[in-house]
Amino acid sequence: MAKAINIGIDLGTTNTLVCADIKGKIKCLKFKNGDGVVLPSVLYYENGEIIVGKKASEYGYLNPDHVIRSSKTYMGSDKTYNIDGMIFDPVSVAAEILRSVKENVYKNFKKEGADENTVINAVITVPAYFQSSQYEATKRAAIEAGINVIKIITEPTAAAISYISESADELEGKRLLVVDIGGGTFDLSYLEYDPEENEYKTLAVSGDKQLGGDDFDECFKNAMIDSVWADTHIDLATMETSGLKAEDYYRVIAKLQSEARSVKEQLSVSEEASATIPDLIVHKGEEYTFDVQWTRDELNEICRELYDRIFDKVDSFLKENNITPDDVWRVALAGGTCSMPYIGEKMEKMFPNKVYSDQDLSTLVVKGAYTVAAASEGMTADPPKIRDILSHSLGIKADGAFNEMLPRFTEYPTKYQRNFYTVKDNQSTVVIEVYETKDMANEDKKDLNNCDLLGMFSLTDLPKAKKGEVEITVTFEYDESRILKVTAENKMTGKTEDIIIEYNKKEIQKKLAESKTEPMNIFLAIDASYSMNSRNKLESAQNAAHNLINNVIDLSNNRVGIISFGIKNDAKVECELCNDEKMLNKAINDLKADGSTPLAEALELAYENLPQGENNYVICLTDGKPYSSKASSNRSYEKTVYSAADKLKNSGTVILNVGVEISSDNKAQMILDRISSRREDGTPYIWLTEDVDRISEIFVQIFGEISAR
Repeated sequence: MAKAINIGIDLGTTNTLVCADIKGKIKCLKFKNGDGVVLPSVLYYENGEIIVGKKASEYGYLNPDHVIRSSKTYMGSDKTYNIDGMIFDPVSVAAEILRSVKENVYKNFKKEGADENTVINAVITVPAYFQSSQYEATKRAAIEAGINVIKIITEPTAAAISYISESADELEGKRLLVVDIGGGTFDLSYLEYDPEENEYKTLAVSGDKQLGGDDFDECFKNAMIDSVWADTHIDLATMETSGLKAEDYYRVIAKLQSEARSVKEQLSVSEEASATIPDLIVHKGEEYTFDVQWTRDELNEICRELYDRIFDKVDSFLKENNITPDDVWRVALAGGTCSMPYIGEKMEKMFPNKVYSDQDLSTLVVKGAYTVAAASEGMTADPPKIRDILSHSLGIKADGAFNEMLPRFTEYPTKYQRNFYTVKDNQSTVVIEVYETKDMANEDKKDLNNCDLLGMFSLTDLPKAKKGEVEITVTFEYDESRILKVTAENKMTGKTEDIIIEYNKKEIQKKLAESKTEPMNIFLAIDASYSMNSRNKLESAQNAAHNLINNVIDLSNNRVGIISFGIKNDAKVECELCNDEKMLNKAINDLKADGSTPLAEALELAYENLPQGENNYVICLTDGKPYSSKASSNRSYEKTVYSAADKLKNSGTVILNVGVEISSDNKAQMILDRISSRREDGTPYIWLTEDVDRISEIFVQIFGEISAR
């Protein structure tokens, strides 16, 4: 019986690949539920059955409400998927994909004696831009699947190792630029290779977690939809505009999606390709056959915006890191999307005679992962050494802002100390909140809205003294396993407290909830106006509210209520203040978007339903300028909403506001600013975002703020 099998896993957004030693050769394993060596990273759930892989993808086109695609994009987040009452999150989806990987490994090594007792050791790759919480989420998924994680490395580093290992060139100590574009992600990494030590040192990274081959497929599919419209005046952009039944519409879209991918692949090797789909739809009583010739130049023009996003990112990466073409020894292309000729041609113009794509680009990453996996067990004479860097900055909250401790691109393991001082007279406690920046384009900003909360702890029993007299030393230690230890020391007494950050969000949220022992009454006032239907705003708000109720707020100690404003141009208490999780979740699920934005009425309802006293909070979320059917004009409505807010605030209630997609609406921002309560430093409790996926983490931040009051 095979005791253990070492493998490399490229756990992709769109597809997953696995590499191992097959009779002395490094090969990609075939999947029975995949497409050759490719396992689509897709999960389908129906009637209690989970299906992963090729069939899941095919079924999903015909029944899209039962399929989960590209969940890797949300690793480390609070994103959830509800399919017929079954709740999935990105970790559980990844775990199901990795279970399928494990089963296929057993099948591939059955002749060698592998069975369910055989240990699977794996090196798993992740995008270079991944945050620490996303690394941890990937590791948890593997553990849930029963796979032993040897190491997690970045995709560009794996690609570089594979490229160098298979290169026939005489190698010197040179620097490589890796451009890795897969199905759903885009990575840039600048590495230095030392052949004497066989060492790979990452110098800089960047990326886009929502840009890849899937976007090109979607772009080309939309071009086909435009072509159908030109021929038939049937609009297939949505089911509603098509006039088709649901099952017919999804069948048509599935065919277009498949043909779009096929034509894209054909045009990667040929100048022209034909897209033909017999009997696509019925037009004027006859079967309509889609039949269009496309050229590579036409494809490039259709996808111009995507190409611009890629090369704008490359340009900014080079400028930010002072990299010139002369600094680069080789440009290694990786990922199937880099097989598109325009990408290689453009890179060749930027780096003449330095661009190499002579290997199978889709397997470079997974082969590099296996090389590291094999080396970990002493299976190679000269194992590669990896020196990695932080892709995002780490720091703490101080004076209401992010204070950087470990800047991005810091090589780890590392240790750093910094002194802080109390900000109040006779301050007895200091709460240490640890954050990591999210968007690498905003690394230089101190705005906590650009950060994720990783953990928090308290240093208590500080000696009585005037503000600024008590000195606290904060130490960050980051080891090679990507585990962060944060220590705070009271320099006057020598007392210390510390925390090991293992990026378990539920534990963080539990500590947030426990940090406030005095009961709170919290109303969530959620905009249910018609505009919340667009871009999944209401769905994202519902997911955020579910997360707050289920994972963050301790309902044994606090009460929560739900108010909607918008349905039938009015406000309504969907659920009174209570600690009943089921009632609250049902009220959230029942929200529908229809009507205007009567925020004043919502504030009035909160005033009427909150008890007298302190520790009352109203968290309002809206996507536009408030309106009221009771007001005769916008001006009179402003007075109405201001009056309702002032009445609440005068009663001791704290109002906190979240504005979604209102950056261009100065009036809406002004109203939210005016009705928000103020912090001690005078700044308003207001959060603005253009990214609906950030609503959940903003809600967590808000609860952290009110818990620390």
